Amino acid sequence: MAIDNTMEKDISKQVAGVTEKRLIPVEGPEKEDGDTEYKRQVHHASVNRLRSLATQMSYRLDQGNGRCTYQLGVEDDGCHSLLDYDCITESARVLEAIARSLNAIVVERMMIQGEVTQGEDGNPILIPNAKPAHIHEPPFF
Repeated sequence: MAIDNTMEKDISKQVAGVTEKRLIPVEGPEKEDGDTEYKRQVHHASVNRLRSLATQMSYRLDQGNGRCTYQLGVEDDGCHSLLDYDCITESARVLEAIARSLNAIVVERMMIQGEVTQGEDGNPILIPNAKPAHIHEPPFF
């Protein structure tokens, strides 16, 4: 995941009871076709949700001729989900199990940390000129 430090953060304030929405772009918006899928998080999924995710992964695998990429912790609009490491790790476990159910395997799992921090006001901010730590981890299964 590449981060463009020239992108601006946009934090909209609470208006008429709407929860504050934080937008920190880290990727372009997700495309409907292609081999890349963005997922905010995947955990505590029902059987129907797991089936839906398997169908979606099968589609992405077809689009990529047997390979696909999942960007965990990224919203469909390409913004950082601001989830913690444990939540993303659990989501990776679920997606890896789904891949195995489709007779696919995870060949690389890379976690990227260090590009976002919490500002004095409690809002997330991009670290200027950050060089995120890329943590290569073996697949779970």
